Amino acid sequence: MSKGETQIEILKRGRIALRDGKDDDRRKAIDELRELGLSERALGLLHPEEVGR
Repeated sequence: MSKGETQIEILKRGRIALRDGKDDDRRKAIDELRELGLSERALGLLHPEEVGR
């Protein structure tokens, strides 16, 4: 997360990374989204097969 980045920007970037990114990008996106307080269920709605890794 960069300073000044809004939660919406992080969510958008995270969703794109989960959909199109490489494994490292996906893991980083999941970590950032968890830092925002997204639950496992919310992450599962964004990208179900990534949850639980």
